[in-house]
Amino acid sequence: MSEDIRPRIENSERGITLNKSLAWTILTALIAGGFWVGSQVTSLQTITQDNKARSADQSAEITIINNRLRSIETQQARSDEKFSNILGYLTRIDARLERIEQGK
Repeated sequence: MSEDIRPRIENSERGITLNKSLAWTILTALIAGGFWVGSQVTSLQTITQDNKARSADQSAEITIINNRLRSIETQQARSDEKFSNILGYLTRIDARLERIEQGK
């Protein structure tokens, strides 16, 4: 094998010149890097859109759960009020029974 011993980069009167093989290597690396960056950006955009969709779904589920919780709290408050009314009624009945027993 004969190895090319010419310098790959030269500084001449025309400016910096590159060896043909080095120029092709750099060009190929830049193109491959561009494709890789493009695929990564596309992948990240897809992931971001998926996360936004999931976030919207979770937000809707949280709203539904909050509405259910408020409904249950309202029902519990009504039950508490009914129980309180029943206890008040029983207290009045108990007081009447005590008066009746004392009157005998």
